[in-house]
Parts: sequence; structure tokens; C-alpha cells
Amino acid sequence: MTRIFCFGDSITYGESDTDSGGWVELLKRFYLIQGPKGLPQKTLVYNLGVASETVDGLEQRFSNELASRMSSKADNVVVLSYGINDLTKITDRFGKSKNRVPLDYFVNKLQSCIELALDKNIRVIVTTILPFASQDDGVENIYHEVRFAKDVDLYNQAIKLMSDKTGCTLLDLNSRFVNQQHEQLLAVDRLHPNEKGHQLIFNEVKDLLDAQLV
Repeated sequence: MTRIFCFGDSITYGESDTDSGGWVELLKRFYLIQGPKGLPQKTLVYNLGVASETVDGLEQRFSNELASRMSSKADNVVVLSYGINDLTKITDRFGKSKNRVPLDYFVNKLQSCIELALDKNIRVIVTTILPFASQDDGVENIYHEVRFAKDVDLYNQAIKLMSDKTGCTLLDLNSRFVNQQHEQLLAVDRLHPNEKGHQLIFNEVKDLLDAQLV
């Protein structure tokens, strides 16, 4: 048996995909259909995405979420998709703009969760941060949030270095979206993936899992 735990924010939760409910739901349905009829399902998928979550929220619940669901008799896999909320700019009480979760803090928190999972012999997949619409670069969006494309690049570079350091598997979704003209894969809010975007993520995650779980 395999258990797949998908942690992340609203993109993991499935926001803006009114057709299928998001890439994790597509993954769940895929393994449900693949299972032999009348027999226990061989692969279980858990959607542990929380809207607006940063690595702060992840760290607070990560250990307990795993402990209540993982099995020593299963092949356990964790997928971590964080960063777009962490790099969002906020203004402090001194009027200074800064990232909601500073880069060094982001790296430390995410790495601690990766290492915790690896210590439990859990396979870990970490994804890069998706691109958002270029017209919102440095401009307040409909959610009254401000993000910069250069921060996406910086945080993604850190994620790639962290994957090398810890030995976890990197899934570069950012490059996949950019190569597919990413603005056509975004919903009307120009931030979350649309149905086609979620389908692309599902395909990439499934292909990677198929390669690893042979």
C-alpha cells in the first residue's frame, strides 16, 4: 500500500478548479479508478492543503498530521508545495515592506519538515512555486496582496538548493508552467491555476510518482 500526503496552500486544496476540484482530487480519483474492484485501495491520497498557509502553519501541524495517517506497513510519500504566500509582501508598523515569511526563515522551516519526514523513511517531493500573471508583478492584486516575480525566482532557487542538500525529490512546476505559456493556465484571479493548470500539475505529479513507485 502507498499513502500520499499532499501539503500546501489553496493551490493544493484545489481552488479555482470548479470542474475537478484541483490536482490532488484528480490524483485521488486516478488511484481510486486504478484499484481492483471490490478490493482495498492500494494507493490512498490525502489532501492536506490549507488556504493561505505558509511554512509557519505547516511546521505547527506537520508532525501530528503525519503521525495520525502514516503507516509503517505502507510506502509513505509527502508532497510539499509552499512559497506563494510566504513571499507575499506586507507592510510592518514602521511602514517597511517585507516578505510575510523571510527567505532564510522559509528555508529553515521547510527544511526542518523535510528532514523530519526523511528521518521517518518517508519519500519527500518538494515543488517549486508557480508563476503568477506578469501584470501583477509588484502590483496589488484582487486579494489586496503584492508579490514580485524576482521573489518567486529567489525562493525557487532556495528550494532547489534545499532539495539538493536534503536529498529529497524536486518537481520544478514553475518551469513546466513557463514552458506552457503559464498565463493561459491561470484562473481569472491571475494567481491560482485554472482547470488546465491543475491538470498539468496532476500529470507532472502522477508521472513522477509512477517513476518512483515502481
